[in-house]
Amino acid sequence: MLPESPRDRLEWAITESVVIFGILLFWVGVAAVVTIVARLLTLPLELLDIHLLLLHAEFGRAITGLWGVVVPLTIVTATLYVIVRAGGLLIDYYRREPQRQ
Repeated sequence: MLPESPRDRLEWAITESVVIFGILLFWVGVAAVVTIVARLLTLPLELLDIHLLLLHAEFGRAITGLWGVVVPLTIVTATLYVIVRAGGLLIDYYRREPQRQ
């Protein structure tokens, strides 16, 4: 349930904002780790001067495109979080509301 006092509501809003920012940081971290691992896997090929042009070009495009997915994934994940959180608040509200007759 939402807190009653303005100060508690502000703290609640800040907490929710931090959670949503954490979702963004999570997806940025996933993309960074995948990019680093992918670059480390292709590094031996580059050091040995082995050119698999088609594979290397496709792989480079796939990794670069990964960063374009971070923002949509963040939006989808944050939206799902907000929907679930709002649903929980509605359920709490209707459970605590006295029965009207």
